[in-house]
Amino acid sequence: MATAMARIPPHELARRIDHTLLRSDATPADVERVCREALEWGFTAVVVNPVYLPQVARLLAGSSVAPCTVVDFPLGAGTQEDRRAQAEHALAAGARELDAVQPVELLKAGLDDLVVAHLRAVIAPAQQAGALVKVILEVSLRGRGRGTVRQDLHGIRTRRSDGGSGATQFGPPWDPGSG
Repeated sequence: MATAMARIPPHELARRIDHTLLRSDATPADVERVCREALEWGFTAVVVNPVYLPQVARLLAGSSVAPCTVVDFPLGAGTQEDRRAQAEHALAAGARELDAVQPVELLKAGLDDLVVAHLRAVIAPAQQAGALVKVILEVSLRGRGRGTVRQDLHGIRTRRSDGGSGATQFGPPWDPGSG
């Protein structure tokens, strides 16, 4: 793994990184610093809580760094209507990317059709606005018997989202042996 990473030029690696600031005690000065760093290094996106999205959109205007925010964060326990409203509000505030938390409770209950409906509530307005959607899988909260991360990633592709990430870091550490 280290050998493969060493072959990626720093500027190419930077283009694969979302610079994220989701701390509850983040300040406008923190947000400004993260935006400066993202512009300096050429990161893909700056991910912030929705309250700071207008500031990020203003600071990154005209750059290749995408303003991004989270939807149904951190637990993924909202309704479809909540998700759609959050997505629409974020897009109106300047988001070019959305990170949506997978509805873990529905997934664990085996309600796969509802999982898809909840994610489509975010994906549909984002696609209409030309924005990307990444699904936060919350792999540590899934439990045994609910498929694999590979299956989740396949499901993300079939739901027409643009990618996925492992976790919000609000759950326990992921045990690869748990599925």
